[in-house]
Amino acid sequence: MVSMHASKTGLPRKTLYRLLYRFWLYGSVRNALLPDRTKSGNPGVSRTFAPGKTPGRPAKYLGETVQVKKGILTDQDKEYIRIGYALYAKNKVKYISDAYQKTLKRYYRAEHPSPNEKEDYVVLKPLAELPSKKTIYLLG
Repeated sequence: MVSMHASKTGLPRKTLYRLLYRFWLYGSVRNALLPDRTKSGNPGVSRTFAPGKTPGRPAKYLGETVQVKKGILTDQDKEYIRIGYALYAKNKVKYISDAYQKTLKRYYRAEHPSPNEKEDYVVLKPLAELPSKKTIYLLG
């Protein structure tokens, strides 16, 4: 059947066998045939961005482009995120969202606390200066 389909479509049999194997290997779902992007990019090499230009797609709200101030992570931010992810990796906290909250409370405060201030109430920096929860997954 594979050789008949290969002659009908003009594709080599080897290509069809690879596609069939990939389809079966990745759970016999249609998305199994999408390109494999797990090793794409340039891991370990930091990206350089043009000054004044924010990376990524412009944010849209209800079809309208909105101006959202995005920050580029510095090396210091990446180090804070790695420390925060280590809390989760070493089982100091149960959930990664707890590690994210502890990281924000520790490193991204708007002002330093006074000695008699409670630890529960913390004023954080503006949202544009905070890393997103997604970055913990990416850098962790």
